[in-house]
Amino acid sequence: MGRHSRRDGNARTPAAAVVPNAGASTDRMQDTTDTANGTQRRKLANAMAHLLEIVDEGLSLDEVSLPERPFRATTELLRHGLVEVKAGEAIDAHRIWNYLAEPWFRALFTGVEEWYRDQYRAEALAPKGNPPLIGVVLVRGSPFAVHVPMHRGEIEVEGKTAWMFFEAGLGNGEEPRNWLIHGPNFDRLNDDQTRAADAELHAVATALRAIQFYLNGAGQDQVQRGLRGSIRSYLENAARRIHAQTAEEFALAWMDLQMAAESALKLVIFRTTGAHPHKHGLHSDLLSHEGAAAVVFDPRRLASWPSFKTISHRRYGQDYMAGLSALYAAYKLILDLVVACVGTVDPPLPSGAGFLVHVAPYLVDDPILPRRDAR
Repeated sequence: MGRHSRRDGNARTPAAAVVPNAGASTDRMQDTTDTANGTQRRKLANAMAHLLEIVDEGLSLDEVSLPERPFRATTELLRHGLVEVKAGEAIDAHRIWNYLAEPWFRALFTGVEEWYRDQYRAEALAPKGNPPLIGVVLVRGSPFAVHVPMHRGEIEVEGKTAWMFFEAGLGNGEEPRNWLIHGPNFDRLNDDQTRAADAELHAVATALRAIQFYLNGAGQDQVQRGLRGSIRSYLENAARRIHAQTAEEFALAWMDLQMAAESALKLVIFRTTGAHPHKHGLHSDLLSHEGAAAVVFDPRRLASWPSFKTISHRRYGQDYMAGLSALYAAYKLILDLVVACVGTVDPPLPSGAGFLVHVAPYLVDDPILPRRDAR
């Protein structure tokens, strides 16, 4: 789904011509209604190729991701006067957002997009969307990856609008079994195995959603941004390592879990006191810190947690004896601790709040102004 604008009606302006700035080229491009056999988008792409080479180099230096570049390049062409649009009225280069639903903007974007597809191929330009929340569950004693959607979505009008809901857990109609990656055959599980698997899926998916939801309320300063990113990254790394099911990855997963818990506790302490200790003891140094008083978590659950020295040794393949079941129990323990920590953060929205998202008008396929391989 596009995130730039919603479509306002179907009104069309008169046919517009898009011409490279006279200082760059004098070749006039085809009228926007000339679309036979994709002629228009190819001619637009070819006519702007020398300009797009320069614009794309700048976007690359700015580290703009490939999926974002066609739109950014289109606006750069307009803002810097590299193309001239003749649409019956002067175009204000400082108010480009006002023109996103105009046919001429869509025609220009289609030409820019064609150039990018030829340069990088369509697969590299595919929108990445919101990445899933990556976790792991044990079913019949084996680890399976689970990819929980970051938000609950509901299609309202196919290809045009959809609702995006922000949830602190699972929403109406969501089925965690659908999020298993290459999951087991549930038809072959007995009743006890099915109940156990569903319970694990529900617990892990709910925890991941809750962590994501409450972290949205963390501050935007450098420390909180860093700790927020660390929590997510370490938890996902641990899940991947558990799923890999090798002794080497298991040893490293313990450090990921340690760091996820440290980051969560330090986030709470920083938000309370304005600083956090540079120490590692989950119970002795962090959970017992006065700044973590709001965290509701039984410290006895951390009684058997390995010391930081032991965890550090495991990074180098030393002092590791526990197996999959112990590591998975540790994973669930740390999920609970992180949920308890982030639950102290006030979310910016109530759980269940939703937004209606519209496809950007220049991305909607149109028989008059078709895009190649439009989806």
